[in-house]
Amino acid sequence: MQNPVYVTSAEIVRNFGSWQDKVVRAPVVVTSHGRPRCVLLSTELYDSMRSESGPADGTNRTALEHAVLTERMDDGFLAMDYSLTIVSANAIGAMMLACSRELLVGASLLDALPAFRNGPGESQLRRTIRSGEDGHFFAAGPNYEFRVHAFPWPTGVALTFRRSTVEDGTEERMLAALSLRQALQVHGAIGMAEVSVRGTFVSVDPAFARIAGFPADRLVGSRLVDILTFNDRARATDAVERTLATQEPKTFVSTLLREAGERRTIRFSLALLVAGNSARSLTVVLTPDAGEAAGADRPTQTV
Repeated sequence: MQNPVYVTSAEIVRNFGSWQDKVVRAPVVVTSHGRPRCVLLSTELYDSMRSESGPADGTNRTALEHAVLTERMDDGFLAMDYSLTIVSANAIGAMMLACSRELLVGASLLDALPAFRNGPGESQLRRTIRSGEDGHFFAAGPNYEFRVHAFPWPTGVALTFRRSTVEDGTEERMLAALSLRQALQVHGAIGMAEVSVRGTFVSVDPAFARIAGFPADRLVGSRLVDILTFNDRARATDAVERTLATQEPKTFVSTLLREAGERRTIRFSLALLVAGNSARSLTVVLTPDAGEAAGADRPTQTV
């Protein structure tokens, strides 16, 4: 069965005679306000779809259902064969690609979207064809960046795409930050905590509590400087204040005074977490393996 032809309800009312001739060659999908409302079929195709005599009927029905379904999507849609030649496209997809549907069908996707060629997009599409796994990626379009979802399709592979937004970038950064935090937590020798702008612990991860030598619930609510030796507290307070004032990350080496009374040389790193136009808190990262850096950071005394 040929790909359906789309026509507005107003156009079919004005020229019904010519459109009923076209129905003999392909189904005609009648749209209203850009949405498909009904389908005109030739009597031959209608009879074949009603009958249950062979597998071709199911194929025709499925193809027509796919065509109507893709027109109801809010995203752009393209279906390709295994060579990435476009076999169908919905109206929104054609509009987003700034190309008519007639010119898209039969063209190579890599010609319609050159940014896919030899890049992550092409690699992901071929991977989807080989493995049957879905893929998500970003790709440059004619006028703006697309967020793309690739998935298996009866003809080979299909994709839906929408305009990339600020929220997409925010989501990617959040996922990257979560991944980094998880990697630091399993590292074991790196501890992370959140400190309020007043210098008190808001949250502490298990690695931070273990390195600091205090239970996490004992640390939350206490001051950062309280776990340092007396001589190092001024340096820590200064680092916090400079981070708040400049909004630039700071690092310093200090000495922890653990609960058992032992001392431990630690490197602290501070970074500001800003919400809107104001500072919300500071992220604190500490590592216990700062022995060499301690000698470099601390001023030498001459006798």
